[in-house]
Amino acid sequence: ARRASAEAPVKLRIGVIATLLDGVLPEVMKAFTRQHSDIELTLHEADSEEGIALVERGELDAALVRPDRIGKFQMLQVSEDRFVAAVPSGHALAKARAIRLEALKGERLIVHRQRRYPKPYESILQACRKAGFTPDLAIQSPTARSQLAAVRSGLGIALVPSFLDDSPVPDVVFRPLRPPIPLTGIALIWTSANSRWHLEQLAAMISARLKEQSASRRSPTPALRTGIRR
Repeated sequence: ARRASAEAPVKLRIGVIATLLDGVLPEVMKAFTRQHSDIELTLHEADSEEGIALVERGELDAALVRPDRIGKFQMLQVSEDRFVAAVPSGHALAKARAIRLEALKGERLIVHRQRRYPKPYESILQACRKAGFTPDLAIQSPTARSQLAAVRSGLGIALVPSFLDDSPVPDVVFRPLRPPIPLTGIALIWTSANSRWHLEQLAAMISARLKEQSASRRSPTPALRTGIRR
């Protein structure tokens, strides 16, 4: 600690997707900086595409993203993920503990923009077609925040990352999908020019917190009601 106080702090610029800023990241960052007073963290909100580009240009030291390519990056997986349904609390499907995909037939689905996030969009489209219908994906939003705002406005049901499902969003409930639709997990990426040990530790802390959050949602329950319409 004495040595650290005598030296200039190590500065880390971390890019972060918005959904993590709204979730577990603030408490993890507080714990990390308490343990490492010699490291000065700054967070920069950036979507995955932007975060990758900023790391490539050296404007960020690392970024938490959903990588669709690895390239020249060092990378540590932080979490696996899947989609969940964000449903208006007054909707009939909000009464179900889980929602079968076929129950979404005829519903307006709020998803990320196809142009910006083509892989998740295609995953949803293919999963719904496999369930026997072509989904109504007319509402495309730039962020998970705007998706949830649209749900609160009664515009439809959003398909969002699973780690949002314990977020306190008024008038919205989150339900797992059956069968699940996978989503590219979150990874911490950086270039070989940056020191590895503190980034590895940060990734491990975020991963542990997300696993704790996921485990807290799993509790023995009776057989799931499926939300299938008759």
